[in-house]
Amino acid sequence: MPGTPFNIFFTEHLFGEAIEKSKELMLTEMNHLLMRTGVLQTRDFIPPELYLEYIESCIRLVWFGMYREDLINLGLTDMTPGKYNALKNELSIPTRFIDLIEGIISPVLIGKDIFVPAELLVRCKYHTVEHASSIVWGIPVDDVVGLPRRYGFSMRNSIVDRIKQFPGAMSFVPDYADVHISNRVIRFLNPVDDNFAPLLHDEPAEPIHAALPQGDPSFIIVDDEVDCSEESLRGSELVERYSELCTNIYEADENDYSGMNWFTPFVYASLQEGDFGRALAAYLHLVWVTNADINSRNHGATFGHNQVQLPGSYFPFRGNDRRHPRSYSGLSTLSDIRRKEGRLTPPDTDEINNRNTLIASIEQAWYRSEFPSIEDANKFVQITWDLTYTHPFMLVKSLTRSTKVGKKVGKNTRKTKIQGNIHGATTSGQIDKPAGEA
Repeated sequence: MPGTPFNIFFTEHLFGEAIEKSKELMLTEMNHLLMRTGVLQTRDFIPPELYLEYIESCIRLVWFGMYREDLINLGLTDMTPGKYNALKNELSIPTRFIDLIEGIISPVLIGKDIFVPAELLVRCKYHTVEHASSIVWGIPVDDVVGLPRRYGFSMRNSIVDRIKQFPGAMSFVPDYADVHISNRVIRFLNPVDDNFAPLLHDEPAEPIHAALPQGDPSFIIVDDEVDCSEESLRGSELVERYSELCTNIYEADENDYSGMNWFTPFVYASLQEGDFGRALAAYLHLVWVTNADINSRNHGATFGHNQVQLPGSYFPFRGNDRRHPRSYSGLSTLSDIRRKEGRLTPPDTDEINNRNTLIASIEQAWYRSEFPSIEDANKFVQITWDLTYTHPFMLVKSLTRSTKVGKKVGKNTRKTKIQGNIHGATTSGQIDKPAGEA
């Protein structure tokens, strides 16, 4: 950021666990929909592996929307605005997913360094699918081709077209004129690698990053073939497949939160118990690996032993006045702030309880909505999650800690398409009700 005391770095650390957890949450929500509805008159039965490809494409697309121009300035991509617009105009995304992804991959300020997730953390899986296979109702599963194949988006036209027909508010990734700082909870871990400290002792080479890969090298290739047989896509079998895949992505553990070291911004303390955004911020926290005793008032040499400064794991933005993060300064600042604020911890007792709180909140939102049923297939609408743009987990304009709550920030201009139910008549996205019905 020229003219400011801040330097910005892409990092392969901090954000990885939160991104994986967000994928699991979005996939779990789809699984719960299957369990609650039984018969999905308004949607196709999509194999969980292909729905995961769609979720990862959404995350990657928002990431490119935020940082594509910076990548071009660094010479790391040749994705022009026209190519990006062609990609984003193909992918309709539930608005609640866009809000969540924006919060997960937004920049975070630590000390005088700003960190953003590197491309390595938003790569899409590419599953092997038999081309003769189809999902229920005969919709063919096609290959990834064209611009998505070139730039690493696992966008299959057949899946994208099915999701475009989901009833309710769907949106495209907005144009990000500015990308604002987000306010995040941080968990501190000690490294398990004995070679961690020696790697940091030598002055690293100048961090010059290679251009982003294109084509197949830009994907995470999964060789196991996706089962698209009709027998495997029946309700109960499909629910089990979703559950297994969610567990493979991330499985919450029962380690006590009170026994861990946290940086929980003070602004979260004023939120109500059970607040959805508060629980979401705690669950989707950043992970800072360090050799330092974060509780110590003596900030010695170990405060410079931080994973974010491992050679080869970061690279600077154009306009920085430093080529390397000042992780010692950042960690020292966090240590002092958390001590003065009482070393706050997340409200839940452990990660399993934290996740269950989130799932219960999501299910309540769906229960308040009217589900499709065998009797009436025309009353399905998508929910919204209980988050607003004044919430500290979401994007904020201010870089100061004192104004991150209560300062209303306008939403990004976003074109929202209200998709009517394909099985029933709609007017401007609203479900037409039979004559005489209130």
